[in-house]
Amino acid sequence: MVLPASGHMFVRPVLVMDQHAWTECHVAAFRFFGGVPRRLVPDNLATGVAKPDLYDPKINKAYAELATHYGALVDPARAEHPKDKPRVERPMPYVRDSFWRGREFASVEHVQAEALAWCRKIAGRRQCRPLGGALSGFGVPGR
Repeated sequence: MVLPASGHMFVRPVLVMDQHAWTECHVAAFRFFGGVPRRLVPDNLATGVAKPDLYDPKINKAYAELATHYGALVDPARAEHPKDKPRVERPMPYVRDSFWRGREFASVEHVQAEALAWCRKIAGRRQCRPLGGALSGFGVPGR
């Protein structure tokens, strides 16, 4: 899960992304961030979206209940449009290269604990771009 304004992310590796894991990952992310985003933009996997539709998507019952419980709106990305969710797609190479590369883990619990520490100590301390776009002072003549 990625918070769009800051780019801060939560990574929780799981072996199977079934309904229980999907819900558990969301609850863990909300706990990690210390709150719940007002709008959740999931991909169109079945654990989140029962039937994708641009105007009237059918949200999976368990996911809808989770969102209602936390007071969040579920607004799925369009099916087969990865550019609709760049805040999540773009960091994947960073997660692969910075977290996974060259590491070995003894168990699922071990990789989850390491991912949590990595989110706090490495990914959470990255400089993010200002909301205006380019890094200030770069690419601007005379600065």
